[in-house]
Amino acid sequence: MGGRQDQNDVRSRPFAEQINHDYTDRKQRIMLCIELSRTLCKPAESLKGTAPILEIMRSLLRLVEELIILRPNSAIGCITFRNGRGTKDGIVELFRLRPLDAKYVRSISDLVAELEGADAVAQQFPFTEMVPASLEAVLAAAVQALAEDTQVADDRIFLVTDVDTPVEVTDPRRLEKVQITLNTLHRRRVHITTFFLHSEHATFNEANYAKILKAYHWGPGACRSTVPLTVSNLSERMLRQKEVNRFYFSCPLIINKASDLIVSVAGYVATTHERPGTRYKYVLKDDGGMKSVHSYKKYKAVDNERYIEGTDRTYAYCIGGTGIEATDSDLRKVARSYSDHECFLEILGFRAINMAAPYYSNIGRAYYILPRETPYCGSSKVLESLHRSMLQKEKAAIVWGQPKSSIQPTLFALIPSDGETIALRLVRLPFVEEVRCFPSSGVDDSLLCTREYELVKTVSQNLIRHFSLRSSYRPSDIKNPLLRNFYTTLYHEQSNDAKVKTQEIQYLPEADSTLRKVQLVRERIENSIAHKEPLILSEYINYWNIYYNHIIEKTVYGYGAAKRPLTYFTGDTLHLEDALTPNQQRTQRNTAKNAKTRFNL
Repeated sequence: MGGRQDQNDVRSRPFAEQINHDYTDRKQRIMLCIELSRTLCKPAESLKGTAPILEIMRSLLRLVEELIILRPNSAIGCITFRNGRGTKDGIVELFRLRPLDAKYVRSISDLVAELEGADAVAQQFPFTEMVPASLEAVLAAAVQALAEDTQVADDRIFLVTDVDTPVEVTDPRRLEKVQITLNTLHRRRVHITTFFLHSEHATFNEANYAKILKAYHWGPGACRSTVPLTVSNLSERMLRQKEVNRFYFSCPLIINKASDLIVSVAGYVATTHERPGTRYKYVLKDDGGMKSVHSYKKYKAVDNERYIEGTDRTYAYCIGGTGIEATDSDLRKVARSYSDHECFLEILGFRAINMAAPYYSNIGRAYYILPRETPYCGSSKVLESLHRSMLQKEKAAIVWGQPKSSIQPTLFALIPSDGETIALRLVRLPFVEEVRCFPSSGVDDSLLCTREYELVKTVSQNLIRHFSLRSSYRPSDIKNPLLRNFYTTLYHEQSNDAKVKTQEIQYLPEADSTLRKVQLVRERIENSIAHKEPLILSEYINYWNIYYNHIIEKTVYGYGAAKRPLTYFTGDTLHLEDALTPNQQRTQRNTAKNAKTRFNL
């Protein structure tokens, strides 16, 4: 009944409304505005003799190298101010605003390599004091560069400066012009992100800029903070402020609910499968012209006589083999019972990392949690402090929540990374029924290097290859009889159905799908014995039992102790070796010794 609706109406909504974090093919344009100064263009001891402007160019190079992979439809430009290269207004367009490509990235890389030479910074960025530090000039040039229609783009202005006294502070006329320009940027959905830098011998006082920008209506994705930073942290902050739109989810992380300590986080996955972004809509011919077709859904009753309204619609969920019905109001009530947030994560406590997330609990993909400055500014510092504390104490956080509206609330383990970055890993904690860990063999470490142990591993590999066990194991695909009976009993309890109420949970073999899989393996072995071809599979089973029991014999009984009978498989019976005659026992041992030649072990 139609297709996708045109998304222009979504993009024209004000900033106050809830934004959709799902990926759309919206063009992103970033204008980097750098205000030169004497301290910005001369070498700094804290940077090992490197000029801060060179670090800014390196940050720009790193930014375009990431964006050309993640968002190849982005466009970036760079403008410098108070530049004495023959212009009266001191404005020099270093890189024109245009889409990213390999040639553009190469030009920035060549500039960075050129600036690393002696006296190259002074030649490329000659600072002049004849032009005053004016925020009005910076914003006017940025507005002119972003003159195209911004309704179909995410436009951003990155303002980089270490001068904390613009002329607008003492000039009311200029200040009024700045306010008009800021209102224009707000109407055109242009976001401003400030990068105020500390110089080597003076700290940046953000009071003047905070006073000028306090009336600006910050948009989604822009950092509302004017707190300055050091040049060494510029690259990380700049990469964080770019809008990649490739995160899997974005939600608040409640660290302490009592003190209302909440930060914004985004979850990323290590690998993604992206399709090219496209915008399309369905149209039909109407009187010689084209008319858009918008999609909608309507539900009819079974008798097809009337339409079902949303309030009368009921959903059925199959849990434990029993259908449970719920209406829209019931689902909303359940969602509100979790938290005031539609999507959230809440830390319940902390445990040791090895206890909270053993290797066999990794039954799904993990998410990388990184901070976001929207809507809770300052999330980066809080999450960095949390990561540092968890790393020092070797603790993992137990998290409860619903990161996406399409995911049911569950428990997670928030694990710190190795310390190189402030990233955290979010791993779902499985139920006991979902974990199938191998029992410990109890074998001494000295036996792990024996010939028998190597043969057990080789025979096991051949058995797995023979059964073609290639598909991954998913516990949710196998019916669990205990869980099924539990939910059935719970359903009968809730429905007050006394006739079918059970007093205790019983084990029903027909509800256990694992028995069928075991039976298939058994039939495979029996068919191998009855087949006229060489008994490859049954002999593999015999060798595995002989070598495995030989290892257990060394471990449990030790040398010189009473030996335990060894077993081997024929037909549907496991025979004890002690029940055989000495000649039969000798034949079994010789057969096991010849396994290397028989199966190329």
